[in-house]
Amino acid sequence: MSTPADGATVQPGTEVSGTAGKGDRVRVAVDGHAVAEATTSPEGTWRTTLPVDLGVGPHKLTATAAGSAGQRSRSSKPVAFTLIPAGASALKAEQTFTPDAQAGTTTVMTVSFTAPKGMPVSADVEQRFVAPTGFRFTGFATALLEPSGDARQLNVRVEDEGRVLVVLNAIRLNLPGIAPAGIDHRTIQVAVSADTATFGSHSDGTVTVGSGTPVTLSGKIHPAS
Repeated sequence: MSTPADGATVQPGTEVSGTAGKGDRVRVAVDGHAVAEATTSPEGTWRTTLPVDLGVGPHKLTATAAGSAGQRSRSSKPVAFTLIPAGASALKAEQTFTPDAQAGTTTVMTVSFTAPKGMPVSADVEQRFVAPTGFRFTGFATALLEPSGDARQLNVRVEDEGRVLVVLNAIRLNLPGIAPAGIDHRTIQVAVSADTATFGSHSDGTVTVGSGTPVTLSGKIHPAS
Protein backbone atom coordinates (compact mmCIF):
# COMPACT_ATOMS: atom_id res chain seq x y z
CA MET A 1 0.00 0.00 0.00
CA SER A 2 1.39 3.40 -1.00
CA THR A 3 -0.90 5.78 0.87
CA PRO A 4 -1.63 6.59 3.61
CA ALA A 5 1.72 6.05 5.31
CA ASP A 6 1.84 3.91 8.42
CA GLY A 7 1.15 6.11 11.45
CA ALA A 8 -0.38 8.91 9.38
CA THR A 9 -3.05 11.32 10.62
CA VAL A 10 -5.74 11.78 7.99
CA GLN A 11 -9.22 13.22 7.43
CA PRO A 12 -12.40 11.60 6.06
CA GLY A 13 -12.28 10.81 2.36
CA THR A 14 -8.46 10.66 2.24
CA GLU A 15 -7.04 8.83 -0.77
CA VAL A 16 -5.92 5.22 -0.37
CA SER A 17 -3.64 3.83 -3.07
CA GLY A 18 -1.24 1.04 -3.89
CA THR A 19 0.05 -1.38 -6.50
CA ALA A 20 -0.98 -4.88 -7.51
CA GLY A 21 -1.11 -7.07 -10.59
CA LYS A 22 -2.63 -5.66 -13.77
CA GLY A 23 -6.42 -6.06 -13.66
CA ASP A 24 -6.46 -7.28 -10.06
CA ARG A 25 -9.48 -6.55 -7.94
CA VAL A 26 -8.49 -4.89 -4.65
CA ARG A 27 -10.64 -4.92 -1.55
CA VAL A 28 -9.86 -2.29 1.09
CA ALA A 29 -10.81 -2.95 4.70
CA VAL A 30 -10.71 -0.79 7.82
CA ASP A 31 -10.50 -2.67 11.11
CA GLY A 32 -11.42 -5.83 9.24
CA HIS A 33 -14.54 -4.42 7.60
CA ALA A 34 -14.62 -3.96 3.82
CA VAL A 35 -15.11 -0.28 2.93
CA ALA A 36 -14.14 0.02 -0.74
CA GLU A 37 -13.04 -1.84 -3.87
CA ALA A 38 -10.85 -0.85 -6.78
CA THR A 39 -9.43 -2.38 -9.94
CA THR A 40 -5.80 -1.89 -10.87
CA SER A 41 -4.88 0.09 -13.96
CA PRO A 42 -2.81 -1.26 -16.88
CA GLU A 43 0.22 0.09 -15.00
CA GLY A 44 -0.71 -1.93 -11.91
CA THR A 45 -1.81 0.96 -9.70
CA TRP A 46 -5.10 1.37 -7.86
CA ARG A 47 -6.70 4.10 -5.79
CA THR A 48 -9.86 4.74 -3.79
CA THR A 49 -10.81 6.79 -0.71
CA LEU A 50 -11.61 6.26 2.94
CA PRO A 51 -15.32 6.47 3.82
CA VAL A 52 -16.49 9.99 4.69
CA ASP A 53 -18.42 8.64 7.69
CA LEU A 54 -15.53 6.79 9.31
CA GLY A 55 -15.31 7.43 13.04
CA VAL A 56 -12.65 9.62 14.59
CA GLY A 57 -9.73 7.80 16.22
CA PRO A 58 -7.15 5.06 15.54
CA HIS A 59 -7.76 2.46 12.80
CA LYS A 60 -5.98 -0.23 10.82
CA LEU A 61 -6.16 -0.45 7.05
CA THR A 62 -5.51 -3.47 4.83
CA ALA A 63 -5.77 -4.12 1.10
CA THR A 64 -6.36 -7.56 -0.41
CA ALA A 65 -5.76 -8.16 -4.12
CA ALA A 66 -7.21 -11.04 -6.13
CA GLY A 67 -6.35 -11.80 -9.76
CA SER A 68 -9.07 -11.59 -12.38
CA ALA A 69 -8.54 -15.28 -13.21
CA GLY A 70 -9.13 -16.37 -9.63
CA GLN A 71 -5.51 -16.41 -8.48
CA ARG A 72 -4.82 -16.61 -4.78
CA SER A 73 -5.54 -13.42 -2.81
CA ARG A 74 -2.65 -11.40 -1.42
CA SER A 75 -3.03 -9.07 1.55
CA SER A 76 -0.96 -6.04 2.44
CA LYS A 77 0.70 -5.44 5.77
CA PRO A 78 -1.78 -3.55 8.04
CA VAL A 79 -1.32 0.21 8.02
CA ALA A 80 -2.18 2.09 11.22
CA PHE A 81 -3.66 5.58 10.92
CA THR A 82 -5.57 8.08 13.00
CA LEU A 83 -8.64 9.80 11.64
CA ILE A 84 -9.34 13.39 12.71
CA PRO A 85 -12.45 15.43 11.84
CA ALA A 86 -12.68 17.35 8.60
CA GLY A 87 -12.39 21.12 8.83
CA ALA A 88 -14.44 24.08 7.65
CA SER A 89 -13.93 23.29 3.96
CA ALA A 90 -16.21 20.25 4.36
CA LEU A 91 -19.18 22.38 5.46
CA LYS A 92 -22.03 23.49 3.25
CA ALA A 93 -23.89 26.66 4.27
CA GLU A 94 -27.42 27.30 3.01
CA GLN A 95 -29.99 29.94 3.94
CA THR A 96 -33.00 27.90 5.04
CA PHE A 97 -35.23 30.72 6.26
CA THR A 98 -35.44 33.97 4.33
CA PRO A 99 -37.04 36.97 6.05
CA ASP A 100 -40.11 38.43 4.32
CA ALA A 101 -40.95 41.18 6.76
CA GLN A 102 -42.76 44.44 7.24
CA ALA A 103 -40.72 47.62 7.47
CA GLY A 104 -39.80 48.68 11.00
CA THR A 105 -40.17 45.23 12.56
CA THR A 106 -37.80 42.60 13.91
CA THR A 107 -37.48 39.17 12.34
CA VAL A 108 -34.92 36.38 11.81
CA MET A 109 -32.98 34.58 9.12
CA THR A 110 -31.61 31.04 9.40
CA VAL A 111 -28.50 29.52 7.89
CA SER A 112 -28.04 25.75 8.15
CA PHE A 113 -24.63 24.08 8.13
CA THR A 114 -24.27 20.48 6.93
CA ALA A 115 -21.54 18.07 5.86
CA PRO A 116 -21.55 14.93 3.70
CA LYS A 117 -23.68 12.34 5.47
CA GLY A 118 -22.00 11.06 8.60
CA MET A 119 -18.74 12.98 8.05
CA PRO A 120 -17.18 14.12 11.35
CA VAL A 121 -16.44 17.85 11.20
CA SER A 122 -14.86 20.25 13.66
CA ALA A 123 -14.60 23.81 12.35
CA ASP A 124 -13.10 26.17 14.92
CA VAL A 125 -13.48 29.24 12.74
CA GLU A 126 -15.62 32.36 12.80
CA GLN A 127 -18.73 32.68 10.66
CA ARG A 128 -19.06 36.18 9.25
CA PHE A 129 -22.56 37.33 8.31
CA VAL A 130 -23.14 40.45 6.19
CA ALA A 131 -26.76 41.63 6.22
CA PRO A 132 -28.74 42.19 3.00
CA THR A 133 -29.78 45.78 2.26
CA GLY A 134 -32.38 47.07 4.73
CA PHE A 135 -31.51 44.61 7.51
CA ARG A 136 -29.32 45.09 10.58
CA PHE A 137 -28.17 42.46 13.04
CA THR A 138 -29.33 42.99 16.64
CA GLY A 139 -26.65 40.83 18.24
CA PHE A 140 -28.91 37.93 19.22
CA ALA A 141 -28.37 34.52 17.61
CA THR A 142 -29.11 30.91 18.50
CA ALA A 143 -28.13 27.44 17.30
CA LEU A 144 -30.46 24.43 17.02
CA LEU A 145 -28.86 21.05 16.44
CA GLU A 146 -30.64 18.37 14.41
CA PRO A 147 -31.67 15.71 15.18
CA SER A 148 -30.84 16.11 18.89
CA GLY A 149 -32.92 19.28 19.32
CA ASP A 150 -30.26 20.84 21.55
CA ALA A 151 -30.38 24.65 21.46
CA ARG A 152 -28.11 27.37 22.75
CA GLN A 153 -27.44 31.07 22.45
CA LEU A 154 -24.42 31.93 20.35
CA ASN A 155 -21.48 34.13 21.26
CA VAL A 156 -21.38 36.92 18.68
CA ARG A 157 -19.76 40.23 17.83
CA VAL A 158 -21.61 43.02 16.00
CA GLU A 159 -19.64 45.25 13.62
CA ASP A 160 -20.25 48.15 11.22
CA GLU A 161 -23.38 49.39 13.03
CA GLY A 162 -25.16 46.07 12.68
CA ARG A 163 -24.29 45.38 9.06
CA VAL A 164 -21.91 42.58 10.10
CA LEU A 165 -22.31 39.82 12.67
CA VAL A 166 -19.45 37.51 13.58
CA VAL A 167 -20.38 34.21 15.26
CA LEU A 168 -17.56 32.88 17.43
CA ASN A 169 -18.88 29.40 18.25
CA ALA A 170 -17.32 26.44 16.44
CA ILE A 171 -19.37 24.16 14.21
CA ARG A 172 -19.09 20.49 15.13
CA LEU A 173 -21.03 17.73 13.38
CA ASN A 174 -21.21 13.93 13.55
CA LEU A 175 -18.94 13.53 16.56
CA PRO A 176 -20.52 10.83 18.78
CA GLY A 177 -20.38 11.69 22.46
CA ILE A 178 -19.34 15.29 21.69
CA ALA A 179 -21.52 16.68 18.92
CA PRO A 180 -23.70 13.95 17.39
CA ALA A 181 -25.82 16.38 15.36
CA GLY A 182 -25.79 16.20 11.57
CA ILE A 183 -27.14 19.73 10.98
CA ASP A 184 -26.45 23.00 12.79
CA HIS A 185 -29.20 25.60 12.22
CA ARG A 186 -28.05 29.12 13.15
CA THR A 187 -30.86 31.64 13.51
CA ILE A 188 -29.92 35.31 13.51
CA GLN A 189 -32.20 38.12 14.66
CA VAL A 190 -32.40 41.16 12.37
CA ALA A 191 -34.05 44.57 12.55
CA VAL A 192 -35.90 45.66 9.41
CA SER A 193 -35.44 49.19 8.07
CA ALA A 194 -38.43 51.53 7.82
CA ASP A 195 -36.80 53.46 4.98
CA THR A 196 -39.01 53.23 1.87
CA ALA A 197 -35.86 53.09 -0.26
CA THR A 198 -35.16 49.59 1.09
CA PHE A 199 -38.54 48.09 0.16
CA GLY A 200 -38.30 45.05 -2.08
CA SER A 201 -36.11 41.95 -2.36
CA HIS A 202 -32.39 42.04 -1.67
CA SER A 203 -29.79 39.31 -2.27
CA ASP A 204 -26.62 41.17 -1.41
CA GLY A 205 -25.94 39.64 2.00
CA THR A 206 -23.37 36.90 2.59
CA VAL A 207 -22.15 34.35 5.12
CA THR A 208 -18.55 33.17 5.07
CA VAL A 209 -17.09 30.34 7.15
CA GLY A 210 -13.44 31.00 7.87
CA SER A 211 -11.66 31.70 4.59
CA GLY A 212 -14.29 29.87 2.53
CA THR A 213 -16.39 31.08 -0.38
CA PRO A 214 -19.21 33.49 0.63
CA VAL A 215 -22.78 32.18 0.37
CA THR A 216 -25.57 34.60 -0.58
CA LEU A 217 -28.09 35.79 2.03
CA SER A 218 -31.41 37.30 0.97
CA GLY A 219 -34.36 39.12 2.47
CA LYS A 220 -37.51 40.97 1.46
CA ILE A 221 -39.01 44.12 2.96
CA HIS A 222 -42.54 45.34 2.30
CA PRO A 223 -44.51 48.33 3.63
CA ALA A 224 -46.25 48.07 6.96
CA SER A 225 -49.93 47.24 6.55
